[in-house]
Amino acid sequence: MMGFCGSAVGLAGSGKVYIGVNLEFPGLPLSNSVHAEQFLVLNALQGGEQELTRVAVSEVPCGHCRQFMAELACADSLRFLLGVNVKSEYTLADLLPMRFKPQDVLGEEPGPLLMQPQQHAMAFTPASTCEVQRRDGDRAFVQATHAAVEAASKSYVPYTRCPAGVGIVTRAGGVYSGGSAESAAYNPTLPPLQAAFVNAVVGGMGSYSQVTEVVLVELEDAGVKHRDTTRVMLNGVAPEATFTVLFATLSPEAAPHTSGA
Repeated sequence: MMGFCGSAVGLAGSGKVYIGVNLEFPGLPLSNSVHAEQFLVLNALQGGEQELTRVAVSEVPCGHCRQFMAELACADSLRFLLGVNVKSEYTLADLLPMRFKPQDVLGEEPGPLLMQPQQHAMAFTPASTCEVQRRDGDRAFVQATHAAVEAASKSYVPYTRCPAGVGIVTRAGGVYSGGSAESAAYNPTLPPLQAAFVNAVVGGMGSYSQVTEVVLVELEDAGVKHRDTTRVMLNGVAPEATFTVLFATLSPEAAPHTSGA
């Protein structure tokens, strides 16, 4: 591990304060890591926030994070405080002039942006429905499945249109989830497993090895698939966890699943 310590603190529109820290994954490429600013956004999103007004960071944000912040619906109004220089505020335009925006890919009316409500109606394929029914008595699996479906239905995927969510259960009985959060620049995109880990760390998970059950829900015919990379990551950080992939389709008639076991 590189062991670089970075942190971010954000003030949300509700007046609540959220934190973000760097997440690294032992033995895995640095490209799998989660930056503190990304952690902060997902933390606030999990808290039901739709806006960040101020973000203070311990280090000057890297280009990766500046580009990720460009996805926010509040990108133009957001103000940054950098390091110890808290007397000055910066806009994203100051930090990333002539930035590449969602509108550059999706047009002038891109639809709901990051931190705005998303909704994808997910329906399991017949084979996955049978698997869910077969394991109906497996409490951990049921909990992770509900969490994964809800995360997938709320994932931010305007570029691939491939919603995906992960639900995890820890040895302590905690249930956490996360959905994809994409970027117009592609590479700053956060996969669903990393998003779930963010929420698990916020919830008190002490180490990745505490994860016992992982369920990934994604489209069967997805142009972008998370199943293989998720499996590789789990083999590296939580090799004893049970990993299940459930396939779904997008259905306008399908009622969104809700979490709960």
